[in-house]
Amino acid sequence: MKKFITLLLIATLLIPSFALAQTVETNETEYASKPDTITRAEFARIIVHMTRTAESAEPQATAFTDVPTEHWASGYVAALERAEIVRGDGYGYFRPDDTITFVESVVMLMRALNYQRMANAQGGFPIGYMIAAVSAGITADVGAVGMDSLLTRNIAWRMVNNALDARIAPYVAWGETIEYRFGDPWTPPHVSLLTTVWRGYDIYFDGENFIFPRAIAEAAGTITRAEMARIVVYLRNMGDRAAGISSTTLSTDIPHRLRAARYINVATLMHSVMPAHGITHYGVISGDYGRFRPNDLLLIEDAITMLMQTLGYSPMVRDAIDGETPLSYLDIAELVGLTEGLEFNVDEYVTPELLYELVNRALDIPLMARWTGLRPVEYIIMDGTDGNELMTARTEFWHNASVYFDGENFVQQEL
Repeated sequence: MKKFITLLLIATLLIPSFALAQTVETNETEYASKPDTITRAEFARIIVHMTRTAESAEPQATAFTDVPTEHWASGYVAALERAEIVRGDGYGYFRPDDTITFVESVVMLMRALNYQRMANAQGGFPIGYMIAAVSAGITADVGAVGMDSLLTRNIAWRMVNNALDARIAPYVAWGETIEYRFGDPWTPPHVSLLTTVWRGYDIYFDGENFIFPRAIAEAAGTITRAEMARIVVYLRNMGDRAAGISSTTLSTDIPHRLRAARYINVATLMHSVMPAHGITHYGVISGDYGRFRPNDLLLIEDAITMLMQTLGYSPMVRDAIDGETPLSYLDIAELVGLTEGLEFNVDEYVTPELLYELVNRALDIPLMARWTGLRPVEYIIMDGTDGNELMTARTEFWHNASVYFDGENFVQQEL
């Protein structure tokens, strides 16, 4: 009888139990690397931390003459040797201090993701591994790079972040026959390092370590810019728009695998004022010279700016009226009552207490709407005066629901 066996990366079976709210240990200060390149030993360390198997990487003997137990990377090399991710040069040497080449790094990544059978079926080293890397999306956005070129940190940053969300190669064994199955009914849901060993956490590789932005922000008593993007999307009650979105058109510093990318994408494309009144101005959030800096901690003035843009006040800031200098978002926030009576200093990180107050106030701040059919175009604060109707985030986006922001999510109270 045919046996249906789905084999996945060994790392998915070795999920460590240590707490997730931490960054990778960075006390290996003995390894040396050129400023813009990475050694083979250092890349071994990266692979081990990428697969979260560092607990089994204590200093130990290896099969390689040039990686004795006392070498700082011996544990990492031994761990990858056991997983058949590294095999040395065939002469008993690993060459730990040599700068790793592009193709060598690709081979290590593809073996870590279980693509060695596919690579061998395509011709093996090196072409088969390069074909497998393209298939898995590992080399996306890398550009034209020679296989024997030295690996730069920029390319490593791109490939490792791609590898975090790349599909771990599923294959089925029918006796002696091996079949890879992608995108058919037999294929399990998208299985990647992020969804397995990293358990869905929003982490990223910064070129040297794996970072937990949210954990760092919480430790600092604030949130990240990416988290604020999620909050303004839900303030507009548009969280469902983010379903299935996995990329952003905003900037170059947001890996497509970042879960927050879907919210950043919605926030950059959604109208910043009421669409019911023919709004044409887009972009609740914006970047800085093509970069959004999603993992940066959130400044108070940035939080206020995102909220005011969400409520439609961009034209008041963008357009000078009667030759006067436009107001700033901080000025307008005070004018409409968002920050009235609140004490804070700019250039400081927003605290959970201040963010709680700002977002809950934003639910009931009048929206600014653009009326069509008028020449010149007229923007009106919909505060219920001068014959206009009262329009707020609560009335227009939440349909008068009894909703409040609890510091992290929007909660609808039962009446």
